[in-house]
Amino acid sequence: MSIVSTSLSLVLNGAFGFSHCASAFEQISKLISAIFFISVDSVWLSMLLLYNHFEGVSMSTRMYGPEEKAKLERLITEGSTVLREIEDLKEGLKETVKAVAEELEIKPSIINKAITIAHKDNWKDHENDWNEIEMILGVTNRLPKD
Repeated sequence: MSIVSTSLSLVLNGAFGFSHCASAFEQISKLISAIFFISVDSVWLSMLLLYNHFEGVSMSTRMYGPEEKAKLERLITEGSTVLREIEDLKEGLKETVKAVAEELEIKPSIINKAITIAHKDNWKDHENDWNEIEMILGVTNRLPKD
């Protein structure tokens, strides 16, 4: 093994923990050098340069079969569609809240807060918060006089 191939082996073992890859790269480099009539060291040097270029880029070594690939493709497509629909629904809700708020002369943020409280069914939490705020404002004589 030359200095270049030893360097790449050390890089692969140290950076990725791919001890099995070093021997695979050695076999690949011999095959490439035989096909293109270049030295094994040149192939190893090219691989080392490529590694340095893509340093920090993590590649999965997992292989997916046809069923897994189809399942992933379907999930990504359906997930993307769902997210697009959610965006459209949120935009529609935002426009509806704005229109109703203008019509009833209420701030849209108040309507949105009411929607959120109703959705999460957590009025009690907000009621407790308002009670504490009222108590603090009362203690500091900041409550409005009726």
